[in-house]
Amino acid sequence: EEKMEYCSCNAANNNEEWIAGVSVGDFSHESDAATGGYTNFLDHVIELDMESEYPIVLTPGFKGAHYYEAWTVWIDYNGDGMFTDDEQVFAAEPSFEPAMGSFTVPTDATENTRMRVVMQYNEQGTDPCETDTTFEYGEVEDFSVKLIRQGIA
Repeated sequence: EEKMEYCSCNAANNNEEWIAGVSVGDFSHESDAATGGYTNFLDHVIELDMESEYPIVLTPGFKGAHYYEAWTVWIDYNGDGMFTDDEQVFAAEPSFEPAMGSFTVPTDATENTRMRVVMQYNEQGTDPCETDTTFEYGEVEDFSVKLIRQGIA
C-alpha cells in the first residue's frame, strides 16, 4: 500500500500553547508540546464506523496564561492525499475551554486515511497546509483513521 504524500502544516511557536488532548468517540490521546509545532501521530489509529456520528473533544494545553484557541479538523475521506473544504469535519471558534462537537462519517469514504487537527491562536485555521511562515502560534497533529463499513468488518 503506497504512502500518501500530504502537505506539511505547522506553527512557528507552540511554547505557550499546544494540543493537549484529542478525543474522538472511544479514542483518546494526550500529549505535551511538540518541537516544531507539528507531531505525526500516525502510529495512533482512530477506528470509526461509516454512517456513524462521533463526539469530538479537543483540549488546549497552556504553559502559563490561557489563550483563545480556534480549532479545525479535516479527515481525508476520499484518500487523495489532500484535505479539502468538504472534508473539514469540525471547526470551533476561539476559546480557552476545550472545544466540543460531533461529526458524521460518510458512507463513500476510503478505508485507511488521515485526520489533521489544527489549533491556531485567536483565528480559525482555514488552510490545512499552512506553515510557520504565516501560522504563528498553535500546533498541528496528524492521526491515522481506519473507516469501517458496517456489515463488512
